[in-house]
Amino acid sequence: MRRRDLLAALPVLPLLPQALACSRTPHPAEAPIGRALSWLATQQAPDGSFGSRTYGLMKVGHSLTPFVGLALHRVAVTFPDTLGPTALSLRDPARDWCLGHLAKGGLGLVPPAIDYPVYATSLALRLVLASAPGRPDLDAAIAWLLGQQYMEGWVGHPTAGGFGMGRSDDMPAPDAANPGHVDLSMTRRAAQAVADCKRKGRGDYLRLPLSLKAVEQFARRCKAADGGFVYSPVELALNKSATLTGDRATAVTDHKGYGSATADAVLALHAAGVAATDPDLAGGLSWLQAHHVLDRNPGLEDAPIAAYGTAMRGYYRAASAEVFAALEGPPGWRDALVAAVLAEQGDDGSWRNPDNLQKEDDPLISTASALQALVSAASVG
Repeated sequence: MRRRDLLAALPVLPLLPQALACSRTPHPAEAPIGRALSWLATQQAPDGSFGSRTYGLMKVGHSLTPFVGLALHRVAVTFPDTLGPTALSLRDPARDWCLGHLAKGGLGLVPPAIDYPVYATSLALRLVLASAPGRPDLDAAIAWLLGQQYMEGWVGHPTAGGFGMGRSDDMPAPDAANPGHVDLSMTRRAAQAVADCKRKGRGDYLRLPLSLKAVEQFARRCKAADGGFVYSPVELALNKSATLTGDRATAVTDHKGYGSATADAVLALHAAGVAATDPDLAGGLSWLQAHHVLDRNPGLEDAPIAAYGTAMRGYYRAASAEVFAALEGPPGWRDALVAAVLAEQGDDGSWRNPDNLQKEDDPLISTASALQALVSAASVG
């Protein structure tokens, strides 16, 4: 090419990315997600928080603000050129609201009733580490979260390595006879936050690996007889699946596994650094692939409280999609999940589960869960 012709072509080059962006085929979830973002804009308070209008316990926004904020962050990362600017305009005020509370320690410790402190603090840490990793004011929150893990003095107890609901210093300390509520769902959220802290070099570099190793051991103790997992090795009555014989469970292995707990176990083990070939992780993944459905939380069909199958549909979809996106899902899972989720979107852009057993009738909870599921299905690799 002659030099004159080359120079004439140069002004066109900066326009190529824009032209390519305009010519690409939009993901089928983009427009529905855009409607969801518009609805979320109507729910955000002037201070950046998202508080429940359905449940008074969560009206201040300690648990819901980071929950929604993390979903917004993932939307921005997954669709940076289309939905990104709108998602960021909502995410950044939510993140900054979380930062103001993290500087003081854990979130969720609000009177008169606590608002899921371990959930809230774990999600807030993940949101900040993902979107503002250089912020210095996280040490108090990281230390508080690590302090909620059942570590010293709990060796040999079913709770060892797990995380409880979370408590403030003026609340009674748990003991072996009264350990409090400890489960795999809270432990998974905390493990992911601890893993993010370790990856970003934040917090006690000696304590973080020990925490994750203890999480691994706790998650393994939640393994059911069929290769799936259950919610808690501590309070067996809270495990929602049926037992093998129909009798009351006296051990975790008396239970069958179920979807939400199995997804939480796989994610907890994955966060702890367990290899994909590990028998427990691989077995949990295989269980999910074999039992995966989209209209309910699988594994509860013959359970005494089978209603939790539909009540936890949104939770299961989001958690299983995260597992499948990180590891491997059954054939066609992405398109099928997107179609199922989009079919339930309301006219106002939100989602809402008509069943209130797990608070998924709160549209903030269901909408954030739906966004998490959709972005996992749209992610590459």
